Amino acid sequence: EFLLMVGLGFGTGMRLGSICDLKLATLRHADHCPLLGQSGWMRLHIGPGARPPVDTKFGVTGYVLIPETLLRTLLEYSTSERRLRRQASADASDRDLLFLTRFGHPYSKDNSVAVHNEMSRLRKRATGPQATLLREFYFHRSRATFLTSLVRGLLNAGVPVDIVLDIARDAALHRDIKTTLGYVHFVETSKVQIVLADEFTAAFLGARVIQ
Repeated sequence: EFLLMVGLGFGTGMRLGSICDLKLATLRHADHCPLLGQSGWMRLHIGPGARPPVDTKFGVTGYVLIPETLLRTLLEYSTSERRLRRQASADASDRDLLFLTRFGHPYSKDNSVAVHNEMSRLRKRATGPQATLLREFYFHRSRATFLTSLVRGLLNAGVPVDIVLDIARDAALHRDIKTTLGYVHFVETSKVQIVLADEFTAAFLGARVIQ
């Protein structure tokens, strides 16, 4: 579950609170992004105005991008024996949540303490050449990495900056365009940090998420 959550962070840029509140129906209702067509990207409708609703910061409702391959992996997990055992232990009101603890409890109800505990264990167990990267990893970095990669890819493809801002702002569910502009400025001015972002992405998205 933790690895899938991290994969969602890197693959969609969603905040942890939204990831913990994802519903099975949210995945089933995914559709293709009109701007990206059949490019391998889908989108999820989240926020209080979505059906079903999914928690977001400041109650913003919108669509987040998700790779089609990651969506398939999540749908596979949703019907796995491992998850169904957790679902069977859950209250009826929580059974549509994608992620449940081994006791059938929502991760969101404990303010994601279970996720942060897993993160702490990961950092403590980090050894080898990648140990520094892992020990310095915090969940929000997955969101920053996604948005940085999205902006960089669009700019490298020759997409005008104003359109890049619109796409990135929508994907991040930012209320203020100034926040999104910070990512564009970061990509345009920083190269060392982008190398580190690439290393984080390779380290986590290269892992197998279904056992």
